[in-house]
Amino acid sequence: MAGLDRARWVAATAALRTLCPVYRYEVTVRRCAMPKDCDGYVRPDGDTKLSVRVNRALETSQAVEVLVHEWAHAMTWDIEHERSWSHSAYWGVAYAEAYRAVYNPHE
Repeated sequence: MAGLDRARWVAATAALRTLCPVYRYEVTVRRCAMPKDCDGYVRPDGDTKLSVRVNRALETSQAVEVLVHEWAHAMTWDIEHERSWSHSAYWGVAYAEAYRAVYNPHE
């Protein structure tokens, strides 16, 4: 990841952690190798942790979009539990908050 790309990724992650905290879980975020048909996911990692993973083959702008999407799932994990894979109304609100945090944090 080039310097500017890395700075964008780090800034997006920091904005989400600051403006859209996930209170009941420690969340780890990582870009890693994944199958081509998988852009990203969030999964439980024990009882108190969630892992957000984003495909490192994605361009930074696309990876940030996937990060926002997956962070919204992490934000709704407590509410939806098994349904956290869905894109419910709860997830939609969380996604809007995460999107604003990354793309328009001063609004």
